[in-house]
Amino acid sequence: MKIKAYAKVNIFLKVVGYDGMYHQIKSRLMKVKKLYDEIEIVESKKFNIIGDINCALRDNSVFRAYIELTNEYPDIKKWFIGKEIRINKNIPEMAGLGGG
Repeated sequence: MKIKAYAKVNIFLKVVGYDGMYHQIKSRLMKVKKLYDEIEIVESKKFNIIGDINCALRDNSVFRAYIELTNEYPDIKKWFIGKEIRINKNIPEMAGLGGG
């Protein structure tokens, strides 16, 4: 299975309030059709996440999503056994394009 994770550009952003230390916002995003990361899940001997990721695995958004998903739905962890997630980065990191 291979999917595209499109870049997003925020075309409107307004702070409408606060919730503790966080801003409450209203925003409008647009997908950038010609700029995307590719995420592929393939069969493998063990669970792994590979790609040109320039951060510690624990800081990677795909790994953090995996942790949250398996914490919330423990039975899904079995599905990930024998899968490898391959990430081909095309969206520049820290560019504010919402690749994660």
